[in-house]
Amino acid sequence: MGTANGLIGQVAEVNRQILTLGGRPTPNDLLDKRDQLVDQLNVIVGVTATDRPNRTVQLAVTGSGVLLVDGDRTATADHRVQPGRRYAWTCPRAVCA
Repeated sequence: MGTANGLIGQVAEVNRQILTLGGRPTPNDLLDKRDQLVDQLNVIVGVTATDRPNRTVQLAVTGSGVLLVDGDRTATADHRVQPGRRYAWTCPRAVCA
C-alpha cells in the first residue's frame, strides 16, 4: 500500500504544480508525468480519472467512487484491509465529503 500511497501523493503534487502555473504555458511535461503516475496507480488499485477544467485530474477507485485525489488533496490506503476489500481508505473530510 505504500506504493499506492506514494503514487497518490505524487499525482496530487503534480496537480499542485499545474495549478501553480495557472495553465500557461501548457505544462505538457507535467501532464505526461501525471498520466504515467495514473497508469502505474491504475495497475495497483484500479482508478477512474476525471479531467478538470483547470487541467488537474480527480481520481476515484473504479467501481466505488471513493475519491483518492481531488486537485492537490488526497486520501490514503490504510494497512487495515477490510474483509472482502483490497484496501481500506482513509481520507480527510475535504476529499471524502
